[in-house]
Amino acid sequence: MKNRPSLTVAALFSLVPVLGLLLLATAAPACRSRTWIVPLGPAESSGFRDFAGYKIQVGVFSLENNAVRLTLSLRQRGLNAFSFFHETRVFKVQIGPYSTREEAVRAAEDLAGRNIIAEYLIIRPWAEIVPGRKSGSDAALRDRLASTALGYVEFPYVWGGALPEEGFDCSGLAMTVYRMNGIPLPRALAEQYEKGKRVPPGRMKKGDLVFFSMEKTGRVSHVGILIDGDRFIHAPGRNKTIRPDSLSNPYYRDRILGVRSYF
Repeated sequence: MKNRPSLTVAALFSLVPVLGLLLLATAAPACRSRTWIVPLGPAESSGFRDFAGYKIQVGVFSLENNAVRLTLSLRQRGLNAFSFFHETRVFKVQIGPYSTREEAVRAAEDLAGRNIIAEYLIIRPWAEIVPGRKSGSDAALRDRLASTALGYVEFPYVWGGALPEEGFDCSGLAMTVYRMNGIPLPRALAEQYEKGKRVPPGRMKKGDLVFFSMEKTGRVSHVGILIDGDRFIHAPGRNKTIRPDSLSNPYYRDRILGVRSYF
């Protein structure tokens, strides 16, 4: 951990030094009651090696709201920041990924020099203790993905949203659910579609992502998370909330572009 003077951003969002917050690791986080919190285990590469780089850890919080506020502040500065729930019952905020440790260090030093962050840690690839194959079977991980998605039912749709505090769009919801379960899914919808492994018809499973071409142009424009049989969770659009729907519904069935797996 590198020590730096306290900064304005930290004061605004009531940041507490990481070492102090670690003493609160056993305290229950003030998270939304609808959010599914899962036991976590060590991660294993899921095939997204280009997304499994070094990260800059800039905050550890016992309260979800504090992590969300810092994440939003960093995103407003154009940084690829994200937060997740750790098995020590704290919320961590990280920036990245970076392809090398040197690149991450340079970025961290630059941010610190501009008084954007105060303290930080460089996290090596796959070092975080998050869900993955080593923490159980693929079936168990798929169950966690489905349960996490269900925890966001009735959250609002927000274009460009990818955090509980602000709401979600379809790809933001998919990214958040996957990242909370240790799979670093890309943010952009087209990348999510391209990076996944094609699932043949009739072989889709819980936790897979189903992609749609809502205008029937052959271009991906929507995504949902399979939760059971032909049911999926998605953020359907403006002025609507996250909800389950069925692929048996002709409206969705006729617009399926493909199913992708990340296992």
